[in-house]
Formats: sequence, C-alpha cells, structure tokens
Amino acid sequence: SELGAEYWFANARRPVDFQGAVRALLADGRTAFIEVSPHPVLTMAVQDILDAAASPGVAVGSLRRGEGGPDRFVRSAGEAFTAGVGVDWQRLLPGTGVGAELPTYAFQHQRYWLESAVAGVSDAGGLGQAPVDHPLLGAAVELPDHGGLVLTGRISTATHPWLSDHGVGQTVIFPGTGFVELAVRAGDEVGCPVLEELTLEAPLVIEGDEAVQLQVAVASADEGGRREVAVHARTGQRSWTRHAAGTLTATSTLPSPADEQWPPAGADAVDVSSHYETLASTGYGYGPAFQGLKRAWIRDNEVFAEVELDEREAAEAGGYGIHPALLDAALHATGLIEEAEGVALPFAWNGVELLASGAQRVRVHARPTDDGATSIHITDTTGAPVAIITSLISRPLPAGGLSSRPQPGHDALHRVQWVPLPAEPVGSVAGDVAVVGERWPALAAAIQAAGGSVAEFVDVAAVGDAVASGQPLPAAVVLRLPTASGQDRLLDGLRPELDRVVGVLSGWLADERLAETRLVLVTSGAVTTGTETGTETGGSLVGAAVSGLV
Repeated sequence: SELGAEYWFANARRPVDFQGAVRALLADGRTAFIEVSPHPVLTMAVQDILDAAASPGVAVGSLRRGEGGPDRFVRSAGEAFTAGVGVDWQRLLPGTGVGAELPTYAFQHQRYWLESAVAGVSDAGGLGQAPVDHPLLGAAVELPDHGGLVLTGRISTATHPWLSDHGVGQTVIFPGTGFVELAVRAGDEVGCPVLEELTLEAPLVIEGDEAVQLQVAVASADEGGRREVAVHARTGQRSWTRHAAGTLTATSTLPSPADEQWPPAGADAVDVSSHYETLASTGYGYGPAFQGLKRAWIRDNEVFAEVELDEREAAEAGGYGIHPALLDAALHATGLIEEAEGVALPFAWNGVELLASGAQRVRVHARPTDDGATSIHITDTTGAPVAIITSLISRPLPAGGLSSRPQPGHDALHRVQWVPLPAEPVGSVAGDVAVVGERWPALAAAIQAAGGSVAEFVDVAAVGDAVASGQPLPAAVVLRLPTASGQDRLLDGLRPELDRVVGVLSGWLADERLAETRLVLVTSGAVTTGTETGTETGGSLVGAAVSGLV
C-alpha cells in the first residue's frame, strides 16, 4: 500500500543518483569501495562505473550469502589488499606470522624455464633442408644416392586443433584423408601428382596434446615413372610405425564430365540434420570441424551432397591441396546408402587426383562400383572438378584396433606406471611393527608370518610413551588413513584429516626417541591407477591430499 503515486513521484523526481555519487568519490581520489554487508549487491554496479571511467579502482564485498564466516572475510580482505588497500594483518591474524615485509630490491621478472619449440618456426634452410609450405609438413630432404625424397613434419592437437574433432569414441585418430593429403603433396614435390594407390595399414592414434613426428618417404622412379610412397609416424622416441604405403604416378586420369544440373534430376532430398548423431551412436567421434555434410540427395544407389568447412578450417583451406576435414566430410555422404555395423575406416584408395586446391565448399557425387568399392567425384559450387577418387574401399575397425601400447624408447621419463598387486600380500616383512588405530589383519598376518611381532597403539604419541617406558623400539609404525567415502568428495573430511596428519608428522620429527623408527602412512584410493578393480578407480580426495603433502 506504500508504493503509491507519491512513492513513484518521489522516485522519479528525487533519484538516488548512485552513479553520480560514485563518480564524485572518484573525483575526490577515492579508488577503493568496500561493501560491508551479508551479501554484496552494489559491487558489480560500482565496478561497471569504474570500468566506464577507466579508473584503476576496485570494488569488493566483505561476506557472501552462504559464506559468512571468518574465511570469507579474510579472503575479501586479501582481495582488497592486492588492490592496494592497507590491511593490518598482524591485528587481523595475530600470532600467525602473516604480514612479513617484502624484499627491498625490485623483482627481476625473468624466467629461466626452457620453452618448448613450436612446430614450423625453425628455418629449414638453415638446417640443410628445403622448406615446404604446407600446414602438415615443414621440410624436405633429397636422398642423392637413392634418388628419392623425404618430407618431414610435426602435428599435434595444440598446433592443429581440428585433429581433436576426428575420433572413434573418445580416441583421437589422424584421418585417413590426412594420409591422402600427405601423399599427394609428396607427389607434387617429385612431379607425380596422381596417387595411383594408397593402403592404410595402421591407424595413427594421437594421445592428448603430444606432438607426432611425420615422415613421408618417396622412392626413386621405376621404369614406368612410378614412385613408391610411405608415411611413417612416431611420438617422442618410440620406434617408427608405417601407417600408409602406395604408389605415385604422373599419369593423369581424365576427369568425368561435370553434372549439368544441381541437384540432379530425379534425386530425392534426404534430411541430414541428425546424421552425425546417428554416426555417434555407432562409435564415430566427429566434432564440429568434421561435421561438414550439409545437404544430400539420393538417386537409386547414388548420393549427391554438399559439403563445406567450418569457419576456422575454411580460413586455413588455402594451405592444403584439399583440407582433410573437407575430404573426410565428403566421405560421410556414402554412409547414407551404406549402413555398416560399427566403425568403418578408409582402407584402400585408388586413382586419387587433385584438380584444384584450397576448396572450402564442394559438391560430392558418390556411387558404388562393381567390385564393392565407392567412386567419388568432387566439384566446386560451379561444377568445375576439384578431385577424383576412382575407387575407395573401407573396412570395419577390428576390436582393439586402436589400443595404444607403450613401446620401448618412449622419451616421457617422468611418468608413473601403477602395477596392481595380488589381493593377498606376498613376500616377507622383517622386524617388529606397531599398528596405530584400526589393526590391518592382512598386514599383521604377513608380519607375523615373517617372524615379526605386531604391537597396537591408539595414536602415534602412545608409541613414543611406550619407547620411553622401556618397551622395544619397533622397526616401523604404520598409520592407516581413512579410506574414500562419499563425504570425502565434499571436502568435509579434508581439513581435519590434513590437520591430524600435520600434527602427527611434526610430533614425530620432533621426538628424538623415534629417530630410528620408520613412519609409514598407508592411504587407499589416493591415486588413480587405471585398473578396473579396487578403490583406486573411485579416488580419495583426502588420500590424494595427504599423499601430496607427505
């Protein structure tokens, strides 16, 4: 009843003028605004005014809804302190040692860490190689006695982000169309632009953002002018793996005539809006860069489609003969008439010829051949030929076909491999052991089987008292930490358990009577081992924090 005409009249005629007030304070030299309240409601408005005025000031609160304790207050004070507000830390946190003065010298902001080199920035000519202007290849080396050529490059999901969008399930693999692009470019370097045949022998799995080294080797020409080509790859210092091999030739395949009408007469339109969802359900992992199939038509057993690159890849298309993502998307049209069970990958390419480069949008005409393969004719949006694939054969991916097994010589030295032990402890444990808290039956049995004895204590302090009273000094004291639980993930038990462990460690190190006794902290679920059994797969936040602390 109070929000009547007089209220709204006063609201309009006598406004608060909050912005004007803040600007007046800024003009008066005030640069720090602290809203003391149970929950900030004005700090965002103040910060907007500061930003609009290009002021270096700061706006912070004191507490927040649901965060009304001392921790939140101290954190807010810290935010104000980092913005230049003076805080008497000794008074706020007495006896903690907080507030030490900074060194009087100026910090020299100079880093000494070695930076990893970015692929493609080295001067190939300065290394005795010939530079190659291609996104996947950087240099070429002639083999004088051999008469061949080796092209080298390095790829990763960091330098070529579109690679992350091509996978099987959650595994990222280099597209088969990428091997075609590499082989065709190698053929251009030696005057053999036609890829007569290329067989893909093994998928190239890309692990995380690790860099993959590439080598495309072209042999000397035989009597008919053909050259063998092979693509090898490796990660780090692993052994080289041959992923594709074939032949290059200078013999040109006459392009088939362009379709005069588009879409062709008698072809029925097909809805492809859910095509990639269907492919995902069968195991394909195509991200945005490879979801280029936009429209499609079917006539009998022929497919006509329109394919285009995503905006990011379209900007890079000029560097490729034909971008692997574009060619790969062109192959997706064949799935509209060939319903294969599971995942099928390109296996054998025959008669591949690139007639135009740098395409961003293309038309695709795919039809099956008599031998069970697929013939693909690609044109631009005007009908001019872009590429011809005389024959393409795909094969289902066998179970376990993408398993990545570490090989000898891998250069990632700083890695931990967890090897599961049998459920029952094996071997012998020598000496006497004290068990703090809950006894561990399996450990006790192993110790006793080895001729040792097990003492049991409520806490670590009791061990020191026992030693002081003349009891034998145990060889080791085992402190078993709590196992993972549902509450563990919610941080509820983290701080108390860390405080307890810090107390145990400080007391242990300070007690000279225990200098010759080993303290063993046993965690469960502190690390993820990759095994499918045991509590390790669930993970324990408390165990992980204690493990990292110790």
